Amino acid sequence: MLPSDRQAHEILVGAVGLKKHFPVKGGVLRRTIAQVRAVDGVDLFVRRGETLALVGESGCGKTTLGRLLLRLIPPTSGEVLFNVPANLYASARDRWHRIAQDDGAMRSPKGPQGDGLDPYAITRLRTRAFKPLRRRMQPVFQDPFTSLDPRMLVKDILAEPILINNQMTRPEAMERVAQLLQEVGLRPDHLYRFPHEFSGGQRQRIAIARALAPEPEFLLLDEPTSALDVSVQAQILNLLKDIQRRQGLTYLLITHNLSVVRHMADRVAVMYLGRIVEEAPTRELFGSPLHPYTKALLSAVPVPDPKRRREKILLPGDVPSPVDPPTGCRFHTRCNAVMPHCGWSPRDAASAAAYLFDSSRNPHASTLPALSEVSMEGNRLRLLFGGSRPTEAQRQVVADLVRGRAAEAGGMAFQAIREVALAEGSIVLEFPPPLEPAWVEVAPGHSVACYLYPQPQA
Repeated sequence: MLPSDRQAHEILVGAVGLKKHFPVKGGVLRRTIAQVRAVDGVDLFVRRGETLALVGESGCGKTTLGRLLLRLIPPTSGEVLFNVPANLYASARDRWHRIAQDDGAMRSPKGPQGDGLDPYAITRLRTRAFKPLRRRMQPVFQDPFTSLDPRMLVKDILAEPILINNQMTRPEAMERVAQLLQEVGLRPDHLYRFPHEFSGGQRQRIAIARALAPEPEFLLLDEPTSALDVSVQAQILNLLKDIQRRQGLTYLLITHNLSVVRHMADRVAVMYLGRIVEEAPTRELFGSPLHPYTKALLSAVPVPDPKRRREKILLPGDVPSPVDPPTGCRFHTRCNAVMPHCGWSPRDAASAAAYLFDSSRNPHASTLPALSEVSMEGNRLRLLFGGSRPTEAQRQVVADLVRGRAAEAGGMAFQAIREVALAEGSIVLEFPPPLEPAWVEVAPGHSVACYLYPQPQA
């Protein structure tokens, strides 16, 4: 069990190899037919007293990651650590990656035993043992109207977390509740009203007061101002900064509003399709972003100067499905700086191949037999032609078509093909094994996962 009076360490909350896959049910028997990879191998830490912003498009897994850190939902695998020494966190992250690389995906939420993480890993605690820690990690949700019980008076909403944790007697809790309301800018007479009697900004102040009631160390701020007017947003954000300065709190701020990030955060982590792709101090990230996805996000921030124009980076295509994310670099299907080795696979070329090598549809393939099947086998795309075994001359025609398509716009997937060969009565297009880019520290505190930057030698 994690002792409450333990020495305060630099990293208050950390995640190592954290994953959350939600099953997709189908069929009459409602069997699992796929997995939604909402969070898929995240390493993250929040230092004591800082604000870490987690940004990314809607659906990238930000809220799921926040709920995993608070253990509101159980992880598929990985560890969540609380109040852990920085050197132990670094060694645990390296050890976890070595095990995952050797054994494939970790299926158990528990890491290797005897790794020294038992005093810090909250994912290893039973529900009863975790209860004393609940009050030290509190959420502020996006919509204060749905997160507050409409049938309870404000005094009862704020007193409930204090009484559940047996921190005070009821009279003492009522005094504490009145003090909390004043701290968030409300009056004591508001204690005897219901949530529907307040404006949106006032309701969010009540939600913040409720999160502060059990005297936490860590607050998860999940889009705390997105449902509010701009003027009210500024009030709430300034309130949160004042409370952090007075009480020394630690924040994880989940948002897609980069103006809020610039105002609130000490560091920023950029998330895309269940993975962290870049992490840096706020000023450095805004001044010199590295990942193409981060550059696209920052290009969309409005500039408050009508005379100054910023060129927006428009990303092609749609966000891939988290049920079947791209291999290699997950951003390569939308990247404007993509390279042949970024993770292209047979499925990226299969639909184009069905036209390119079909003699009935493509005049340039007229010397090939009728194409009967295009199939994918691992990192190979297999072409079967009309019941006849292809010849070396036909293999050369296919190779020429591949080179021609690779030279055209949008032909990067064909540039990735490293060999066109005859095998087992078919022509095989072989792609390199799709490898994900390594997490590289380009500058002190500024790390990125992208093939545009030198990768460590294996």
